Amino acid sequence: MINKSFLNTKNHFTAVEHFLKIFDINEQNTSIEHVSDIIRQFSKLPYENLSKILKLNKKWDNFPNRFPDEIISDYDQFRLGGTCFSLTFFLKTIMDYYGYTTHIIMADMKSEKNSHCALILKYNSNEYLLDPGYLIHKPFLVSKSPVSQNPSFIPVSLVYNKENDKYSLFTFQNKNLKLRYSFRNISV
Repeated sequence: MINKSFLNTKNHFTAVEHFLKIFDINEQNTSIEHVSDIIRQFSKLPYENLSKILKLNKKWDNFPNRFPDEIISDYDQFRLGGTCFSLTFFLKTIMDYYGYTTHIIMADMKSEKNSHCALILKYNSNEYLLDPGYLIHKPFLVSKSPVSQNPSFIPVSLVYNKENDKYSLFTFQNKNLKLRYSFRNISV
């Protein structure tokens, strides 16, 4: 069982300061450009599960939770990263550090329901998807218009379906859309 104090992002602000130092982020003014800069630097933390497997191998009796302090330390020493769950929590911690309003959402993948997570940023009456698992290098506007696209490192498209009130994230593969996940914009 997780000690609930671990889920208080303020308890991980030293990890944020370590991250900011490593990636030389000095900007203090909040803006979408500031968030984009953070995301570009944050994308250098690899999306991987090897670190979780190694931790699980050492402690079979506990779930291998990896919190921001461990992630940034492992990145600094071994260039490890984390899964969507640990990276999203770390990114939320960074956003909270700067005073941004965010919430975590769960997403359904083809393989399983609630098997992916990401972050929604509320800024200037808009909402943006931040997803460290899909290399989206700038905040992606979450809109109920039929289709919105984000010209990021990997081109992605977000399609809103009003019948089920879900957003579906697609990537482009050989000029075809490939469904990656679907989500409702509901905080967990």
